[in-house]
Amino acid sequence: MRALWPYVREHRRLLGAAAVFSIAAAALSLVQPVLVGRIITAVGDGAPLTGLVWALVGLLAAGAVLATIQYYLLQRTAESVVLTARTELIGHLLRLPMSEYRSRHVGDLVSRVASDTTLLRAALTDGVVEPLGGILVLVGALTAMMLLDPVLAGVTVLVVAIVVTASLHITRRLRALTFETQSRLGDLTGDLNQTLSAISVIRANGATDRVQARLGDRVRSAFDAGIRAARSGAAIQPLRQNRALGADRGLGRRLTT
Repeated sequence: MRALWPYVREHRRLLGAAAVFSIAAAALSLVQPVLVGRIITAVGDGAPLTGLVWALVGLLAAGAVLATIQYYLLQRTAESVVLTARTELIGHLLRLPMSEYRSRHVGDLVSRVASDTTLLRAALTDGVVEPLGGILVLVGALTAMMLLDPVLAGVTVLVVAIVVTASLHITRRLRALTFETQSRLGDLTGDLNQTLSAISVIRANGATDRVQARLGDRVRSAFDAGIRAARSGAAIQPLRQNRALGADRGLGRRLTT
């Protein structure tokens, strides 16, 4: 958040609106199991279903509308942040000391503007606003389970604590691996840019195959770094799914019985 705030500050109103819609959509999702439980009860009692069914349909429609607006606002904010970051980075690159241009590949600097800034979009969409709705759903589910079944709630809290601890450990490694992947990609971009700039000389000296082999090593290096990052990222997915699945199934089972 400290790193993102300078870029987000001027777009805080849009970001705040997106956060509000995210929380509202999460709140509606918490009401859905209650309505489903009432519908099941009404079926068992032979009571009229029309009102409950229409209420559920309206709830789902409202949730879809809120999610759509939230997604647009969030993506618009993310694109604005990337615009600001790229504009400032270009101004910074144009004013670097000349020694920096001699010690770095130009393609590497171009990669920072083209690819690295896009990570800001992912960080903003997945790491700032989306967790707000997730936290609300988690707190609401735990509160409902605490009222319905304290034992189930206690087990869920324990599972969530274990998952969060494991996820934090894995994400620390994933952060370093992602940085390594971007660095390898920057090396590849810089080397390729330099190669294409001198392609006539390379062909005149019959060095095409040798240069291709060197660039292939760069590609393989970026691939290996990406695979290591993918392994760490894959280790988090079962933890997230099991946490959500356990809470949702537990709450849904209690509400429908």
